[in-house]
Amino acid sequence: MLATVVDWAALGKVILYSFVATLGVTTVFSFGIVGMTRYDERRRTGAGGNAYLALALVCGLIVTAVVVEAIIIMTKK
Repeated sequence: MLATVVDWAALGKVILYSFVATLGVTTVFSFGIVGMTRYDERRRTGAGGNAYLALALVCGLIVTAVVVEAIIIMTKK
């Protein structure tokens, strides 16, 4: 009875995709935090660090784009 009510293949795909997306977004967000921290350290010592700032900004844009895309997907269903 339960097998006919639940589409286990679709549920498995949702779980897998959610897990992969969670790992990806968390990793990108972590790189953004590292970039911001390193940029702040370099800025305080006067060593520049613009590459770290670029890393933080790109990671922030990626995370923002993923969140917006997820909201768009959820509102279409």
